[in-house]
Amino acid sequence: MFTYIHGYNSIYWKGLIKRGLVDNTSGVKITQCVFNHESDCFNVIANTGSELYEIIRESNRTFYVDRLLGGVFFHGYKFDKRIIAMYKNMLNDKFLGFQMHEWISNLNSDWYRLTEANCIGGSAEVITKAILEKYPYKFPFLETHSAEEFSRLKKPDNAKELIIQAKLNFEKRQGECDGLLLPADSYFMAPKVEIALGAKQLMPEVGAQIPNTRIQLAYTRGMASTNGITWGIYYEPWGGEPFGSCNYKRDGMNEWNISNNGDFAFGQYGENGGSSRSLQKRIHRYAFMSGASYISEEWGVCNTFYDWIDFDLSPYGRVKKEFLDFINKMPQPIPFNPIALVLPNDLEVFDISYSHEYPNKYLNMTVDPYMSDKLKKIWHNLNIIFQNSTDALYKEDRIMQNSKYPDIFDIIHADDKSAMYKYDHIIDLTGDIADLENKVNDLLPCHVEGNVHWLISQTDTEWIISIFNNSGVSRTVEKGDVYDETASTVAKISLKNNKSLKHLDGSEKITKKGGGYDVELSAGDWIIASFCK
Repeated sequence: MFTYIHGYNSIYWKGLIKRGLVDNTSGVKITQCVFNHESDCFNVIANTGSELYEIIRESNRTFYVDRLLGGVFFHGYKFDKRIIAMYKNMLNDKFLGFQMHEWISNLNSDWYRLTEANCIGGSAEVITKAILEKYPYKFPFLETHSAEEFSRLKKPDNAKELIIQAKLNFEKRQGECDGLLLPADSYFMAPKVEIALGAKQLMPEVGAQIPNTRIQLAYTRGMASTNGITWGIYYEPWGGEPFGSCNYKRDGMNEWNISNNGDFAFGQYGENGGSSRSLQKRIHRYAFMSGASYISEEWGVCNTFYDWIDFDLSPYGRVKKEFLDFINKMPQPIPFNPIALVLPNDLEVFDISYSHEYPNKYLNMTVDPYMSDKLKKIWHNLNIIFQNSTDALYKEDRIMQNSKYPDIFDIIHADDKSAMYKYDHIIDLTGDIADLENKVNDLLPCHVEGNVHWLISQTDTEWIISIFNNSGVSRTVEKGDVYDETASTVAKISLKNNKSLKHLDGSEKITKKGGGYDVELSAGDWIIASFCK
């Protein structure tokens, strides 16, 4: 059963119900950060007998806390373990735990800021003062540790030392939340490490500031499937020009209590800020068809409605409502992924921000020629399959890139021996993939030609084909979503055994053309259709 996890505020939750966005399958989360009032923090708002507690209990709702640390100023909040145990006993696996946000890339960023502030090795007081002077926000700009903790740490000299330090932090935070860390990775994907350290869920952050979404999800799905755990996505709406976030709520406030007055490092730009509604639509459908069990939002409470009086849906809210209406009409399909792409065991963290312009960089650190050559080979092959989009990080048409091959791949590691038997083909990403096209074509129940991005899912009786045109969409504060007419393309679909195609979702019509079908897709458009097995 697919779950949409909504942010919580008492008034906002009533608006979600009023506009038909909540049913018994809906999940809920709270936003926990240093800007919170005490009454909005976990130990109060989630305690036994609270309104939130009753909302969760009445429908046994999926629940988690966003977040323990990362992506915002370090808080160091002491979560009441009695309340943690209560939710764990009540919800079992539906209590997803406490989000550990971008925990390796943010550790890297922290060391960069400490270096810039010239305070490495100093006391907590020295670090706090130096960071506040260099980055004059309300709180010290540290995300993964307190100033006191950093005063006892040594700056990593290489990627191996960074990973060791990150692992120690993960283990420490696991102890603070009774083993219920919920990792949310972006640039530095670490499921291999996280699962080894006890993670029971994976929730990659997906959005316009994160490169290579298709690779992210193939890797997350492969690692989750290999280890028998579930996964979902954490949708973030940052992006646009100038880079920032959207905020449709007319009073300007948001669930993080971060205003536009310099409280935080990034700006909010109102209705036209952030990434496009087109990308929001495609990410939601792509995650659903790719096997995600749930979706949560980084900024949803302040975006769904224009206000909390009439609860008029914003364009952001209408995307959510349309998506929920669509998924409620059909059972969640199972993605068709018969081929495993295999990473080497010594690549503990998969850096999806790799750029061919800097082949000797891994986790933002210089590596030896042996590792550099290995990374070059891996990314040469990934470029052929998915199209590497990192070199155009903030361009929306590169987040999920159109390419020759469909998404019928999981990505796993070479030591996942038992998983190998699940797949029809195993492909070593450090080797030669010259025969890939023949292997793909032999396995597919259909074929699509054209400059598009596509994947196959299935139910007991049907194949479902999803086709996206990810090109030609941009967003600016001045104009909002902008579509390039020249990015239109035609996808040609051919089905085996003369099957008939049935339209399910999308704005363009399917045209029968000879022995197959043509689908004209404008910039940012998609089509989802099915045919019998």
